[in-house]
Amino acid sequence: MGIDFKGSVPTFAALPSTGLAEGHAYIVADEDDKLVVWDADTNSWVDGGSIQGPPGPAGAPGDPGPRGSGWFVGSGAPGAIPGALVGDLYLDLISGEVHQLQPPPAGFSIGDLPAIGAAFQGGFYGGLISQAANGIASHALIIAPKSAGENNLACKTANTASAGTGSSFDGFANSEAAKDAAHPANQWARALTIGGYDDWYIPALLELEILYRRFKPDNSEGSTPGFGANAYAVPPTSADYSGVIPPQTSVTAFQAGGAQEFFAGGIGTSTQDSATTHQVQDWYYGNWDPLSKTTAQTVRAIRKIAVVP
Repeated sequence: MGIDFKGSVPTFAALPSTGLAEGHAYIVADEDDKLVVWDADTNSWVDGGSIQGPPGPAGAPGDPGPRGSGWFVGSGAPGAIPGALVGDLYLDLISGEVHQLQPPPAGFSIGDLPAIGAAFQGGFYGGLISQAANGIASHALIIAPKSAGENNLACKTANTASAGTGSSFDGFANSEAAKDAAHPANQWARALTIGGYDDWYIPALLELEILYRRFKPDNSEGSTPGFGANAYAVPPTSADYSGVIPPQTSVTAFQAGGAQEFFAGGIGTSTQDSATTHQVQDWYYGNWDPLSKTTAQTVRAIRKIAVVP
């Protein structure tokens, strides 16, 4: 029997009763989509069974698609909200304001920093610096252990200018700009790995000055006038050094004879002063002086981490 498909009807009762010919076929929806075929010899519909076969195997799960924005409510400005994502919305029931949640600030909380001189992140915590010179801390300075992080090296092998090394407060930028074999001190510091950290560098002048105020190893005079103002320190400092400013450090390990003491003499920085000189700070008197780049000086590596209030 050939089949001449004519269409579908909702029920058996709706099947046509006239104009039928051998092989006319319909699907009956309410009967599990059965296919019925007209048999002219018997003048009747032949049940051909459901056209829907057995279910096949389950397919792989599809991609759930991106999560839409979530809504959260609370009383007061939003704090840490479990399960919230950046871009979610928060309704403050007190003010009626809607906040779009932002990523948390990047940086180490200032409140979680240890005491000055305490072991911290591969070295010793040395104090705060504001790279905007506005009194608001942007980074914490970390001093390398003396055993691995102190050396006696020249700033450069020739008394010539080095591009990108003029910052008085960003020693990392200075060191990154000139860290090849022509710049022995920077090259040495940037190659250090101490405590699992490899971002050590030679401090800029005002980074070293922040450390001098906290880690001066002895009670030498420190009375050179005209030095000591540092807008990048936190808090900023303006007073000249004197016989009592800064005093000997209270951190025992950094006092004269201690395992971590700084050299009580000229310490080199990564800050270029001119084409032929860089800045050196005398840790006996405190003064800052330009020195030939090719003269080897004691250097102490540091690193820094971003901080947030």
